[in-house]
Amino acid sequence: MMMNDDQKARISEARVYESMGLFAEALSVYEKILPTIEQSDSEVITDISTRILNLKKKLSDDASKKHEENEISEEALAHIKGRDAKEKDITPILDRASVFTEKGLYDEAANEYAMLFSLGFSPETVISPIVDTLVAICPHGEMGKEILRVIDKLNMPAPELIEVVRGFGMEAAGHGKYTSAVDIVEKFRDLDVDKEEVEAVYRAIFDLFLAEPGLSYLVRHTDLTGRHLEEALMNAHKENRSVLSALLTHQLIDKDELLNVLSAYHECPFEKFNEQIEPPSRLVEELDKSSLLSRRWVPLRWDDTGAEVLMENPKDIYQKGQIKAILGTSEVEFKLGMQEDIELFIEYFFKKGLETIRKKVQRESSDADDHMVMDIVEMLEQKDSQGREQDVSIRSQLISAELLFTDKDDNQESVLVRLTDSVENGFGILVSSEAYARLNKIKSGDTINDIIFYAGWAMIRTQPTVKSVTRINKGKDKGQYLLEVQSEDII
Repeated sequence: MMMNDDQKARISEARVYESMGLFAEALSVYEKILPTIEQSDSEVITDISTRILNLKKKLSDDASKKHEENEISEEALAHIKGRDAKEKDITPILDRASVFTEKGLYDEAANEYAMLFSLGFSPETVISPIVDTLVAICPHGEMGKEILRVIDKLNMPAPELIEVVRGFGMEAAGHGKYTSAVDIVEKFRDLDVDKEEVEAVYRAIFDLFLAEPGLSYLVRHTDLTGRHLEEALMNAHKENRSVLSALLTHQLIDKDELLNVLSAYHECPFEKFNEQIEPPSRLVEELDKSSLLSRRWVPLRWDDTGAEVLMENPKDIYQKGQIKAILGTSEVEFKLGMQEDIELFIEYFFKKGLETIRKKVQRESSDADDHMVMDIVEMLEQKDSQGREQDVSIRSQLISAELLFTDKDDNQESVLVRLTDSVENGFGILVSSEAYARLNKIKSGDTINDIIFYAGWAMIRTQPTVKSVTRINKGKDKGQYLLEVQSEDII
């Protein structure tokens, strides 16, 4: 279907804004026009989604250039927070808050959002754009937490605060973020709110929730009732899972029945977890595991001819456009998947993908250097026994490295990183911004607690010292961090 004149005019308006350097204005127009584009116009959807991603990156990069690249100092933070405090312009504050959120500086982001209320903007003016911003950048299930962080910073009379909580809750529900909406209105428990008023807000959220087309379809084609779905929403809120997962966990419907009905609604096939499906060869090296887990999608196939992607909501035009932009192809077949299956695929794919890469690296190095089969321990013992420096360099044989992380439940996760030999007195590792954040923004003088370096003939697990950290601003590695490290275990 062709675009109508109004859609064409809005897209032209957005491109004019882009040409004038008004990136925030262009982004706003693109995000409003995208949901109105027919799904059949896949090229237009992909183009707009790509522009949205590029504009967000541009806004983030422009804001980042105004601060220290390696680390945001206390002085820089004070400077940033002080700007625009007396100006009646909402956009710069939203942009800064967005940058802080993406950098993991959640408290600073909450301060920016709270500033909008202190500057005298009415709740009606600021709640909607705050939620719009957080919807775009927060992982699934996290938006409610970030809004509560903002609410906790507001210093206003209880009646006004109650209205703000109600406004945020209903705005979140209006964006289809129902578990986040419940997270927010649970704040009423800390306030002196009449029970009937609380029930009225929940009822309003439930009414919006039950009016969702997919859920209405479920009620019409299964034995599920509106009451079952309301219970599932509350359980999803308590258990930090999706509503569909809550339906299955509490045995309100059989999984195959649920998937068959939803497959008919979404007009696409479904896929359950299957270990027989091989991971795409590009997945481990080109996609970020934590991002896939938070956004709840995974490519089951991804090659030069196109891709096959599993996602929770195949009717989400905005996310489909983002996925096409990220994968760099408009030829994508979308399939319906449950949260648990998507997570199982991601974990399995990355585990198997890393194992495949290790075997490939070791095989290729073995073919090239059949004569180098000594164990690393033996080599070090040989060096020490001779009592003098030998021209036996482990460093020059290194091929790749793997960062190891342990979460609060003692589960271990690994992230493959690239090596660079551009450091005079050590060596460098390239890490993504996500991995850098998980390293707690490590700095010069700190120690990396657990990392494995691979050569074709050896594996070295060590704790190197960081000599410097540099954020890369140009080229194909733009946005990544170069960590220059040294270790006595590697010469």
